[in-house]
Amino acid sequence: MPSAPGGYPTGPGMPGQFPGMYPSPPGAPHAPYPNMPYQGNMYGPGGPAQFPPAVGFPGGAFPPVPQGSWGPPTGPHAGPYGGPGAPGGLLPVPYDLPLHAGIMPHLLLTIVGAPILGGDRFQVDLLKGADVVFHFNPRFSEQTIVRNSNLSGYWGPEEREGGFPFIQGQQFELKILVEEDVYKVAVDGAHILEYEHRAGGMEQVTLLRVCGDVNLYSVAPSII
Repeated sequence: MPSAPGGYPTGPGMPGQFPGMYPSPPGAPHAPYPNMPYQGNMYGPGGPAQFPPAVGFPGGAFPPVPQGSWGPPTGPHAGPYGGPGAPGGLLPVPYDLPLHAGIMPHLLLTIVGAPILGGDRFQVDLLKGADVVFHFNPRFSEQTIVRNSNLSGYWGPEEREGGFPFIQGQQFELKILVEEDVYKVAVDGAHILEYEHRAGGMEQVTLLRVCGDVNLYSVAPSII
């Protein structure tokens, strides 16, 4: 898997440090983007600010993240930003998060969950219609994370390199950062892999799906 310069903040001072080195692009709006309702949420302004807790976040806007740090794992939430808590503090699985504006550089997707004891695998998929542009699939029986894309009904070559940070029954915080050419992925604040885009048309990637053997606490997009 190709390596890009920069990474997550395990190496302070490296070029392209994540996430504090990604300012909002020139001309970016300073208010929530219009026409993007999702359970009370909208794509909101980017830029440095305190990262608020999920529950009761005012206005339903996606929050920015603090500069230069992932911060501590957020812990179980009562529900997605601006949305009601699920019964028992868990979201239903499979779980679909509409992304009405598509994806874009500087979009950060944060997923908090815990693999089910005795389960084999779970997956996070970014969907462009029937195409799976990014398939993220931790498999406990193989102790590997399989990454792939399914375009026009055909799977491409799998990527399997890298570590396996997931433990059954133990909570994780998974972050997927969308960049121009790659997805950057971190678990519990540590950068684990990158996956190059295999399909264009970011604005047409309008669904995030989580399914499989996982207890799901929250799924939250934000702009950084």
